[in-house]
Amino acid sequence: MTATLTKNAIRTLTQSKDSRSMPAFKPILQLINVRNVKKESEGSDSYRLIISDGQCFIQGMVPTQLNELIAMIANGIRENTIIRVNEYMVNNVKGKKICVILSMDIVDANITETIGSPVDVDKDVNDAYNHKKMEKVS
Repeated sequence: MTATLTKNAIRTLTQSKDSRSMPAFKPILQLINVRNVKKESEGSDSYRLIISDGQCFIQGMVPTQLNELIAMIANGIRENTIIRVNEYMVNNVKGKKICVILSMDIVDANITETIGSPVDVDKDVNDAYNHKKMEKVS
């Protein structure tokens, strides 16, 4: 059985900036990469995520202050897990959009493969912009 991801959710996330602007929007997404990026100098775990809606992906992170989410990740969230994002905010860091996940639920931790063929949302947006620009020139 394949999980159903929220269509166009990554683009919607990046356009809305945070969950307060769309409180009913709680997308179902897939974690296609989970990496502990612990810094020895800080001594606490920090996680970098790649989240996908099956079409696009975006880099994400979980703030170290959210121990509940960190514990969730440490105790079972792994690549391909399906999550519901309840609260988030999107920051622009050095020209890349980063989704900071503030609250999420695990929907299905038993998925073994990446759903769809997602592309980087930043690249996808730039390609679409350049394509439209080329159409106007032609």
